[in-house]
Amino acid sequence: IMCGRDACEAIVKRQRNGQKVPTVIMVTAQVTPDFEKHCIEAGSSGFLSKPYKIEQFERILRQALEKDN
Repeated sequence: IMCGRDACEAIVKRQRNGQKVPTVIMVTAQVTPDFEKHCIEAGSSGFLSKPYKIEQFERILRQALEKDN
């Protein structure tokens, strides 16, 4: 069992081994700037706090996909 940060770090480590890594957007109920930094440092492509609107998710997803490609 892993927390989201640990899971994200494990996914990102695959990239270091030459495997393609999926875009990871962390969705959480925690809304502190420190936690957002924590998610980005873990290697996530984006961060979204709950509750959110679909438009916010679409924006974050577009930004993350542009950054990752």
